[in-house]
Amino acid sequence: MLGMYGRDPRALIIIVEKGTDPSRTVLKKIKFCNVMWSTLAAIFVPLLIVLFIITFAISSVDKIQIIYIDRWKPAPFITSTKFLSISLDSSVIANGFKDFNMTDPKLIKMIGHLSPAFLRVGGTLGDKLCFAPDLIESDKNVENFYERLNEYEDLRFAPNFTMTGTQWLKLTNLAEKAKLDIFFGLNALRRFPNGTWDYRNAESLISFSSEHKLNVNWELGNEPNIFYHKFNKEVSPTQMAKDFATLRSILKKYQIHNQSLLVGPDTTRPIESNNKSTVYLRRFLKGAIHVVDAVTWHQYYMNGRTAKPEDFLNPGIFDYLKIQIQAVKNITKDLHASSKPLWLGETSSAYGGGAPNLSDTFIGSFIWADKLGLSAKMGLEVVVRQSIVKGHYALLDNNYNPNPDWWLSVLHKKFIGIRVVPYYTSCSPAVRLYCHCSKKNIFVGSPSITVFGVNLDNSTANVRIEGLFPDKYEDRTDKIFLTSIYAFELTSDSLFSKTVYLNGKPLKLSKDYDLPKLVPKIVNSRPYVTMPPLSIVFWIIPSSSVEACLELNHL
Repeated sequence: MLGMYGRDPRALIIIVEKGTDPSRTVLKKIKFCNVMWSTLAAIFVPLLIVLFIITFAISSVDKIQIIYIDRWKPAPFITSTKFLSISLDSSVIANGFKDFNMTDPKLIKMIGHLSPAFLRVGGTLGDKLCFAPDLIESDKNVENFYERLNEYEDLRFAPNFTMTGTQWLKLTNLAEKAKLDIFFGLNALRRFPNGTWDYRNAESLISFSSEHKLNVNWELGNEPNIFYHKFNKEVSPTQMAKDFATLRSILKKYQIHNQSLLVGPDTTRPIESNNKSTVYLRRFLKGAIHVVDAVTWHQYYMNGRTAKPEDFLNPGIFDYLKIQIQAVKNITKDLHASSKPLWLGETSSAYGGGAPNLSDTFIGSFIWADKLGLSAKMGLEVVVRQSIVKGHYALLDNNYNPNPDWWLSVLHKKFIGIRVVPYYTSCSPAVRLYCHCSKKNIFVGSPSITVFGVNLDNSTANVRIEGLFPDKYEDRTDKIFLTSIYAFELTSDSLFSKTVYLNGKPLKLSKDYDLPKLVPKIVNSRPYVTMPPLSIVFWIIPSSSVEACLELNHL
């Protein structure tokens, strides 16, 4: 009764003093309330049910996906200008650069279309590589061995192979012509009897590079946390941290390498059910966080031998990356090193060379587009794509012709700037959208933003863009411009095709391997803009009032 009369007990005393029966009064009030609630329920409950049914029916027929652009906040993350970078696997060196002609104009041009970028030279076989600067010709028997080597064969008894000084000069010249910066992975399995790194052969490569004035950046070892699994050898994370410090001291001896980047340790992806990789990474960084310029790790979603088509359209599998990035970020946070750049030092869809007829067809591009968007959104600075050639996940085939992911990578390079725009989405799991400042003055005279993403569903997605356009524009003479979007829609005639269509027309290179003219489709954002079924889209939106993009010097 205190709740009915207020929290002052004197109210009860007043009622009793006036000769009123408190219980009868309370019963009357309860009865009155019951009658009122019954009446309201009779009126409003059926109405609510009808409204729910109508709402459900509308959303089922024409569900609207929403992306809200927060135009007033600064960029939460800024990526490297070389955010999308590429990798050349060490196996290409092991088999003597067969089918990889480093002076081929077509290869140089195809790689150059992805500039600016890092060209990371590394991989599992990098820990079998020796540098022989004066060797005239490498061992053909060893090259033949590695040419026949299966992705999953035992490497414990595989021979070391050599890279000659001539080959190294050709490789660095290729990178220079394509306007790429090289990262080279040094052999970490050469060891002194006491277990420390035998740096002598690595230093001969560093010295040779210095003599020829080659600007090179460096890594040491590839996936050291699984050395035992691959080579039946082990290097502890504590020892590896000391080895990185040794490498840093060597680089400082050479003026041209004094400012070279040194990144690592290239551990495998963190997995909740098996945290050996995270333990290794944490212990390594405790000793080397101030030695490395960026923290690198590798990530694949699935096994290339067992991957199925539905895996490449499964949002749950796409979300593995989010969990793994967060696991790495938690480690650097615990070590008070959150400001240290994070890189995906090697990544693609499926490990083991990729999935045949999946990783190299249009269906493989959805997971690549999402990886680029999600990685930037979560603050990664660089993503290194495995690989430029060789394997089912290669961007180029054996004749240097583009696979679908190459086209997607080129468009990302053309449209996407380094600044992430703050945004929020309310979308189905199959519609995944991301937002960046566009490359400077692309297509339009003023700063613009680019929304891009994937529609994994077999039906059209309707997307409403909020927060960016004026609410009332009917009376404005520039209303068409204010709500216009430059749309680039990527589709294919089949999920398992290598042909990519841009706004309904197949993408083709010129005879000189130049890019075709990228012609947008101009659409109105109101009431919504559509994503075709099973498509990847880039929407360039002219806007000069987004805080994250106000600095006109962004790239």
